[in-house]
Amino acid sequence: MQEEMGYLRKMYNEKKLIALKVARMYYAQGMTQEAIAKNFGVSRSTVSRLLKWAKDQGLVKVVVLPVVNLDLAQKLSAQHHCNFVIVEVFDNEENHIREELGKAAAQYLLNMLTDGINLGVSWGQTLAQLAKALSVFNSNFKNLRVVQLVGGLGAPEMDTHSINVTAKIAANLGGTPHFLPAPGIVESVNVRRQLLKNPEIRQTVDMFDKLDVAVVGIGGLHPNATLVKYGRILKLEDIEAIRRAGAVGDIALRFFNAEGKSVKTKYDPYVLGIDLKTLMSVPKRIGIAGGLEKLPAIKGALAGGLINVLITDDLVARALLEVGGGKK
Repeated sequence: MQEEMGYLRKMYNEKKLIALKVARMYYAQGMTQEAIAKNFGVSRSTVSRLLKWAKDQGLVKVVVLPVVNLDLAQKLSAQHHCNFVIVEVFDNEENHIREELGKAAAQYLLNMLTDGINLGVSWGQTLAQLAKALSVFNSNFKNLRVVQLVGGLGAPEMDTHSINVTAKIAANLGGTPHFLPAPGIVESVNVRRQLLKNPEIRQTVDMFDKLDVAVVGIGGLHPNATLVKYGRILKLEDIEAIRRAGAVGDIALRFFNAEGKSVKTKYDPYVLGIDLKTLMSVPKRIGIAGGLEKLPAIKGALAGGLINVLITDDLVARALLEVGGGKK
């Protein structure tokens, strides 16, 4: 039985090696299936089956990359003190926009990250798409630390939860996660004070001042906002009260107005996470947000310089170009 298992394992490894060579020739070198078949002395159908087997085994992952609009990005960069990545979307559906933005953000990150970076990440649906998009690349940065910027928000089992976002991004980049194992909004000032004495939480919070890059979602204050939609965070009446206080959006539960200035709310003393002042000290601040319902929040984040890179869709980009302006 042991000999039979050893034989099967050897056969599998040999097939895997051949399938990898075939896949590399087809996807990386651009050879046709006919040319590969001739090279190996097999039929074209055998090559086709090997390519399918490689996909089924997870040896090959095919990614349809987003289309970016360089012209729009250049025009907006001239208008704002910010770099832009503009993604062309072909469907206004929210999930499609988030998926495309997640892919674009993954490409951007992989092109600019280096070994030894301290990378802060927030939470939310678009950040979850970023984590998912990174999974198709075989990245392994040395001494990369991925820091959770806000405590847990929403149901713990959801992809959008900040711990899950942090864990998946760290795993997909070959980095070490640094967690905030506590709620994003705690029960009282005293509870927050006690939590900050926890060694693991304290170590993570102390890393906020040492970040090289922060990747954050920009939250809107509308009925469909993630803060409301996924419960356990804020109710619709809470959002309305925050809007009446002058806020247009949030980053990691820190609210800001149309000028990008901090708006103090009753929740501030209970939030466990990075504040806007500390965020502003991070050299590279990447905001990912799309959909016209988030336009007021995106405009506010740009006006206050809360971000210096924006990854968004072409509909938002054109609306920004129309209204003009920039950081004041």
